[in-house]
Amino acid sequence: MRTILGIIILALIGVIQSIPEFKIYGVLPDLLLIFIIFYSLKISVAQGLIWAAFIGFFQDLLTSSNIGTHIFVNATIAYSVELYKKIFVSDLIPTLSIISLISTFVKYVILFIESLLFSNISVSNWLVLPLIEAGLNFVFAFPMYFVYKWITRFLVPESY
Repeated sequence: MRTILGIIILALIGVIQSIPEFKIYGVLPDLLLIFIIFYSLKISVAQGLIWAAFIGFFQDLLTSSNIGTHIFVNATIAYSVELYKKIFVSDLIPTLSIISLISTFVKYVILFIESLLFSNISVSNWLVLPLIEAGLNFVFAFPMYFVYKWITRFLVPESY
């Protein structure tokens, strides 16, 4: 029952981050990407990959993008946390913000390559939007650290 409550809370965060009224300078912070990074850092990369695929599928359905786009992006981010664990101290709160900043750029590189392959791209969007979203993710990672710590207690009650 606790896991279902955690999933419902994550789904609400996913819906909230897709509401246009919450845009800041035309961009929404990617709160679910920050959760994937947090979960992969604190619990395990293998479980983070599972959540990344689940959340990516949910995001593909919400955004009407090609099925698999966000799954691939989120799984790449979750897997790259293994590299970040070797570079950064994962127990510090600022680590989540720094990794979310880097991961946002990785996300946009993957989406840029996907756009080159499957659709027309707007160069202005690819120059400005990643900078704004990276800044938003950096700022929002601080308060979301405490929210995700609370949510993770629902998802993994025995180890957290």
